[in-house]
Amino acid sequence: MGISTSCAKVGPEKQEIEEKGKMPFWKKDNDAKSNKPKEKVNYKARFEHKQYLAQESPEPVYDLIDCGLKNAPAGVFTRCKMLRKEALLLQENNLSSLSGGGSFSDLSEIQVLDLHKNSLEKLTEDIGHLANVRALYLQDNKLKQLPNSIGSLKNLQTLNISGNCLKELPLSMSGLVSLKTLDVRDNPKLKRIPKEIAQLRGLETLLLDEKHINYPDPEIVSKGTEAIMRFLCSECEMDYVSPSECLPSIIETNGKENGAKNAIIDPYEDLIKGHLEAEEKKKEEKKQQAIVLERQMVETQDREAELKRKSTKQKKKLLDNLAEEGTKMEAEMMKFQKLRDEERKVLNEKMNQAEQQSDFLIKELMDANLRYSDPAKVMEALEADKKQMEAQFTIVNGDIEKLKEKEVLRAMQMMMEEEMQKKATMKLYEDRQGVIQSAMTSTLENDKAVEEVLSSKGKQQTELISKMLEDEKYQREAFQALLLQQDHRALEISDQMSMIQNELAALTVVEMKKRDMKVEFEMELMGDKRETLAKLLLDLMEKKQQRADDLQKMMKDMETGKEEEQENYWLIQYQKLLDSKPKGLENAE
Repeated sequence: MGISTSCAKVGPEKQEIEEKGKMPFWKKDNDAKSNKPKEKVNYKARFEHKQYLAQESPEPVYDLIDCGLKNAPAGVFTRCKMLRKEALLLQENNLSSLSGGGSFSDLSEIQVLDLHKNSLEKLTEDIGHLANVRALYLQDNKLKQLPNSIGSLKNLQTLNISGNCLKELPLSMSGLVSLKTLDVRDNPKLKRIPKEIAQLRGLETLLLDEKHINYPDPEIVSKGTEAIMRFLCSECEMDYVSPSECLPSIIETNGKENGAKNAIIDPYEDLIKGHLEAEEKKKEEKKQQAIVLERQMVETQDREAELKRKSTKQKKKLLDNLAEEGTKMEAEMMKFQKLRDEERKVLNEKMNQAEQQSDFLIKELMDANLRYSDPAKVMEALEADKKQMEAQFTIVNGDIEKLKEKEVLRAMQMMMEEEMQKKATMKLYEDRQGVIQSAMTSTLENDKAVEEVLSSKGKQQTELISKMLEDEKYQREAFQALLLQQDHRALEISDQMSMIQNELAALTVVEMKKRDMKVEFEMELMGDKRETLAKLLLDLMEKKQQRADDLQKMMKDMETGKEEEQENYWLIQYQKLLDSKPKGLENAE
């Protein structure tokens, strides 16, 4: 691609453009350079914001850049006129028409109109009403032709129509007497330019594609603006004059009148650049703010990730601790269960032993009951007892001499006291509780009085028993009580009754233990055992009473058979009974 440059000296911005081969688009196309997709933008909000800034800002620039527009906003040309704007920026949208903006006559005061990077295919003829426009940017559209009225723009200094679909340029362009820069590159169908361009004596920069242009010759195009203009002037039979020598006699240079040789300064270019630079600065600030915000978000995410990591680690540690504690607890539970099973096993063995003992006791008692159930054997045992007692309690002459009256009376007294104590146990217990309660709340004198009363009662009781024993009747009662105490059959029945009572209590404990341990057991079997033992107990109670009646009858027989004037009869019998060996000792011998 050929790049044409003018031999005339221009400002530093123009020199930079000619060196790079580009026209100033006033905005960096970062997305085009980086090939990054544009971020999703709320174009409606952006458009409303820019509309507000354009109306409120004192700057002479009406900025609607990159607002996603498909048509010119309604009344935008009229608002530019009312707000006395000098630049209208509509680039980087998707405009296919400008008809909605209003009439171009309302833009008569506009000096800069930027429409590049849109989708415009044509321009209307009323564009010629832009009487004061000095810069017109139409690059990167879809224009196929330019209206002839474009030649009416007498103050136009910069025209960029590159990147379109133009096939030819209108001859009316020869009327752009103030034009200094013309860019027609990237129009593949444009093969030649009109030779009338030679009439643009002030043209400093003409940019063409040497690979597409056939006229002028590509070799001439490659030599730059001056070579092209000399060729076109020769074609029109005109003398070539340098642009610096053809400048108007009055040129605005920093607000002063100067000669043609002074440097030309475009104040509108500086205006647009300043505005766009301010916009770029704002965008850069927003970008920096976004970077800071993104950094903060990343830091926050990192902190959250670290917290999550720590939380996960702590959670894992907690779960491990719980699992370890669970394992320990399970081991302790197994140990406890094992110990409890062993205890249960021992307890079951003991309970089985208790049940077996109960069965054995029932069998033994049943056997004993059978022995005493045979009437013949019972009569035989009674007869033997009677003979034994007659032999034992028959008084001979030596028995009277052996009588130890005082010792026997003392033994009788002790035995009577014991019997009286047994009979009065419950009553004395109740009286004792009352006395103790009264003693706890009384004074010391009352306590002493209670002690004296109790002592006197004990003395009175002893004296009473001593006087009672002087009577033969009470001697007989004492002998009967001792006989009942030492009777082997009565003792045997009492022992059996005690065994049954203990066994009933043991069965109750076994049943309660099995209920607590939730061990299944046969309640009917336990009930049968309990019923059997209860029946045996009742039977033994009857036999005990029967034995007492038998002994009472034997006592009557003894009393009937004793000699009438026998002195101390019951004392002698009591002594003989005391001196006799217990039945168990005789059996053991």
